[in-house]
Amino acid sequence: MTDETGRGRSLMAPILASVFVGALVGSAGVGIPLFMKARELEAQLAALTVTNTALQGERDSTRLALANAQQQILAERDSKQVAIAAAEQELQQQRALTEELAKPTLPLQLSVRRGWVDAGYVLTLRNVSLEELAVMAKFESPGGGTAQKRIVVPASGIREVGETEGWAFSSRDTVTLSSAGYQDTIYMVPVY
Repeated sequence: MTDETGRGRSLMAPILASVFVGALVGSAGVGIPLFMKARELEAQLAALTVTNTALQGERDSTRLALANAQQQILAERDSKQVAIAAAEQELQQQRALTEELAKPTLPLQLSVRRGWVDAGYVLTLRNVSLEELAVMAKFESPGGGTAQKRIVVPASGIREVGETEGWAFSSRDTVTLSSAGYQDTIYMVPVY
């Protein structure tokens, strides 16, 4: 080998080395940004996964809150419907009572006397009106006995009911008299 050949090789080695190093550096320059981009994407994916998980948790919480709110609304609606039904029933009862109180009282005067021949007492019904009056009478004893009887009292007249008519009255017996267009009248036989 000559000096020139050896010198040529010695000059070529640094050039080849610089080309080789430049290629490595050049390819490394491309590789580093791709690697860094991949890490950025992985970080963004991890952040999106965390955000997605949080959003799913919020969605589930919202669904649960919505379901609870719906149940509460349904319960309140049911409660209000029950209250409305009770109020309507009370209103109907008040209307019936108002209608009953708006009716005139029966034009009867009631009293009792001792039976002359019969046992017990006799109920006397005195009609103070100028018209005949038909009433439905319900008799009840404290012992639980009951009876019903239709009674017609003549205009300005008297009608008596006792054992002969099917009921011997005793102390504390109750008589309820009803007639269309009039308030019911309740009378209790006094204690003698």
